[in-house]
Amino acid sequence: MRTLGCTLYMYIDGSVPGPVIHPIRRRGVGPDGRARPSRAGDRLEARGRRVMVVLNAAVLDDAARLAAVERGRRTLPRLRIPLDGIARLAARLLDAPMGVITFIGAEEEHFAGSFGLPPSLAAGGQASTAYSVCKYMVSIDAPVSSPDMLADDDPQLREHPLAGEYGVKAFLGVPLRDADDRPLGSLTVLDTRAREWTDAQLSTLIEVVELLGPIPDRPDTAENIVEDAAAEQRSFLSAILDSMGEGVLALDADGEAVVFNRALREFYELPATGSPGEAIDAAMAHLHQRDGTVMKPDELAVARAMRGQIVTDTEAVLCVPGLPDRYLLTNARPIRDADGRRIGAVSTVRDVTGRRRTERFRDCELAVASILNQADTLTEAGSAVLQATADALGWRYADLRLVDQTACTLDRIARWHTDGHDVSDLLPEQLRPDQASVATLVWATGQPIWVPDLTRLPVVHDDDARRRIDAYTERGLRALLCAPVCDGGTVLGVISCFTDAAEDDEFLLTGFLTGVAGQLGHFLSRARADDLAQDLGQARADFTSLIGHDMRTPLTTIASYTDLLLDDPRERSDDDRHLLQAIARNSTRLRGLIDNLIDLAALQSGHLSLQMCDVDLTAVFAAACEAAKPAADAAGITLQPKLDDDVHVTGDPDRLRQLADLMLAGAIAINPGGGEVPLALTCTGGAAQITLCGEAAGDHRCVPGDTSFSAERATARAIVEQHGGTLTVTGTPDTADTGLIIRLPLPAD
Repeated sequence: MRTLGCTLYMYIDGSVPGPVIHPIRRRGVGPDGRARPSRAGDRLEARGRRVMVVLNAAVLDDAARLAAVERGRRTLPRLRIPLDGIARLAARLLDAPMGVITFIGAEEEHFAGSFGLPPSLAAGGQASTAYSVCKYMVSIDAPVSSPDMLADDDPQLREHPLAGEYGVKAFLGVPLRDADDRPLGSLTVLDTRAREWTDAQLSTLIEVVELLGPIPDRPDTAENIVEDAAAEQRSFLSAILDSMGEGVLALDADGEAVVFNRALREFYELPATGSPGEAIDAAMAHLHQRDGTVMKPDELAVARAMRGQIVTDTEAVLCVPGLPDRYLLTNARPIRDADGRRIGAVSTVRDVTGRRRTERFRDCELAVASILNQADTLTEAGSAVLQATADALGWRYADLRLVDQTACTLDRIARWHTDGHDVSDLLPEQLRPDQASVATLVWATGQPIWVPDLTRLPVVHDDDARRRIDAYTERGLRALLCAPVCDGGTVLGVISCFTDAAEDDEFLLTGFLTGVAGQLGHFLSRARADDLAQDLGQARADFTSLIGHDMRTPLTTIASYTDLLLDDPRERSDDDRHLLQAIARNSTRLRGLIDNLIDLAALQSGHLSLQMCDVDLTAVFAAACEAAKPAADAAGITLQPKLDDDVHVTGDPDRLRQLADLMLAGAIAINPGGGEVPLALTCTGGAAQITLCGEAAGDHRCVPGDTSFSAERATARAIVEQHGGTLTVTGTPDTADTGLIIRLPLPAD
């Protein structure tokens, strides 16, 4: 057996095995010793201990109790309370297959309401007390539970007929009493599986018993029967209203509050005691319109319904000092009798704080995205981002710090606050890693930190941190949320927010602030990538300038002097002449590479404008093939051009000829051992398609357009893209059927 512990039940002795007994104060007896009715909401004063199961014959056989059982059996079914439904409700709330409301007589257990019992046990509405576990609750007048009867040390439970014949292993029961506080029976749930019963389940079962209230023990006169039925109906209706998740407020014909249910009291943080009129007066002090103005009594939805209006989805804000604002959605309508006369009004109230917060968070993330899209730096956008974030949270102070990688500090770049809540003076503008603060801890760990209430922190040993916490609370700030701004696994900064009310929704708030921090991280990452691209572009421009001036000039001098030496009429040896020719040849080649690099830089930067006109692409490639034939023949390569007639595109004729020359020169250069190079030009799919295939063109290492290897290939790709076309390498480097496909758009007409 295990004890069921909660705030109402505390078990101090677990040395003796047996069922768990839960003695409770007899709620039907008042301080003066006189009987009083039990009421839902009474606080149970209880204690528990482990004892052996007890069958108290003096209690079970008491004549007065047995007489009360007979009266209760007759009275309870007349109250129009669905007893089978109560048994079913108890079973479902505790996730058990069976539930039963019983009365314990002299020799029989009577079933007043049941759910899920085996038909053979429930037949006739009664069973021998030998099959009863309810008798244990009646014997000691307290709740009793067992997690596993078959495994219990007590033979009364281990050999109980319910366990042996019907497979019942676990049970939990609470006694039912009459108005004189006599135990007459119990509400019990049973399970065929071994299970532990929790304190919450026990509390739930006690609440269900409270719905029934004390079993009436009055003379069976017609007047008493009617009066008891009406009272129980009112009690049952009140219990139903209190069990609803929505708040309910009702006014009578005179405008007096007659219903202010439990959920509504919980919305307003009001005690369970007090009349509905007192509750509504207390609630009005904290109720505001959406614009922040205090709501007047005649503006309440239920007051408008008293004037005959039907009010749908009107919203109010509940502002309780020290707590987050809550948003309430109210519907109200008049109450009319059968003749259509208005006899009151009723309103239902739902807490939509979570939904409204989610909507605000979504709007805030969109606003942050818009702010960042219009900003060049986070320093420029920081204050606006913090204001949008704090407004969405309803918080009072926010600051943003970025990591200075050079100085290894966490520097504040922006802050925002409402009047009277600026706490930026409590921490320096720059934080070092060794300074104790929540921001530096987030920086070090990369994890968000949530402090729902600064006033309830455990002991803080760092004196500076303790002083800061005291200063925060002295300025009215109670909750703190801090999240890292990251790019991948690197912490780039920290965003911190404070508010003046204790918070309790860690999942929602942390998720939101982490999302905003993620947007900031993406912005920083993108900005750094843009800066890097700009630096690379500048480096490329500088390199192009270097090539264009510092390399071109001496190369021209080398080529000129080489030509002079070759033209010198004086006789030279063959070796000298071969050396001079090699210098001239490589100078020309190097100068061509430089020209291609300059062209590539100009094309990619957009500084080289194209002279667009109608171009006969067939003629361009035919001329390129004819010009490349001597070089191809020298390399043992056979060009096989198959060109469709009259293929025209809109383009720059010089650049398209340069493209054709680059393609053919690349194919010739990569295969000095000979081979065939098929070249095709066709019109297909609304585009002019040039296909260069075969062994030479298929070597991926040498395909024009691969920007990783040569200026010629990069220039070819840039020319194609400047003409709105595509360049595609097919196949893989280790296959012989690779190739190059270029597609250029045909003219619109």
